Amino acid sequence: MQASKTPAYIALAVAVAAGAILSPNKNQVPTPHLPVAPTSAPDTPSPASEPAPEKTLAWHDTTLTWENVRVRINAPLATGSSPDCHTPTGDENEVGTCVGIVSGEKPVVWKISTVTQRDRFVPARWFIEAKKDIRQSMSADQLAARVKADGTLTSSISLENPGLIDLPPLKGEVAIAGQAGYRPTQGAPIAPMTCVLAYILAANRPTQLFYCSAERDTAVNDASRMVASIQKMNPSIELPRGSIQGMERTAYQRRLKKSGGAASNPALVSAEIDYSAATRDDCRRYDPISQERFVCYEQRAKARIDQISALPD
Repeated sequence: MQASKTPAYIALAVAVAAGAILSPNKNQVPTPHLPVAPTSAPDTPSPASEPAPEKTLAWHDTTLTWENVRVRINAPLATGSSPDCHTPTGDENEVGTCVGIVSGEKPVVWKISTVTQRDRFVPARWFIEAKKDIRQSMSADQLAARVKADGTLTSSISLENPGLIDLPPLKGEVAIAGQAGYRPTQGAPIAPMTCVLAYILAANRPTQLFYCSAERDTAVNDASRMVASIQKMNPSIELPRGSIQGMERTAYQRRLKKSGGAASNPALVSAEIDYSAATRDDCRRYDPISQERFVCYEQRAKARIDQISALPD
């Protein structure tokens, strides 16, 4: 692994799962219970245990809500049920979670976690570049092992035999599939499951999906369907409305047009190029998809607007 690339992955995974780059001193989030156990756990039910009742599964469009943050999804739910969501409060990490469980002979368990920091924004291009850096910085086995470790840390789920998923639409994401065991109730026998863990961007917020099903093909296909729905229903853009960076671009274009275009004002063009390069160099000290890096870009844009405004007519 190239040490210089490690922060790119940490920023991607930890921002969603542990929230460390958001609030390093905050406590772990008490997320809703996700009853998945390691496959090595004993498979002996207690005498009083009973099988989980069969529930009808159906895919529904639903909105996950954590105060001011909303994520729309299409997901499998038991008839008449809704996801169990937790909104972080107090000293908890700024990561909201929702869990859906469909019990029965072929149970389905899924969990979505997303960063709920009020002003959190990751430009789509930054996320794409971070994923590219991650994949180039380590082997497939190393990446799968790292994602597995994050899953164990953040959801108490240990996936056995983890491997990167090479089927679209998850092929381009940071996503793995592995085996785990599901225990619906205390003392019930453990059922083997395949779980998918993927990191994606939803409405410019780093988001984690855990999806577990009894069969591997079903788990991968259903997780892919959920990812596709999340990305379609929650598209990510390059800049938010009212961004200072957007204002700077507008101010520059207006000044350039007013002065007769690039050919008539090479000094202005050169200054803009220097500003862009200096901004990248200055803000590179922050993690690739961190809020701190975005704020850095905004602050540099504000200073550049002041410079453009001060230019003589």
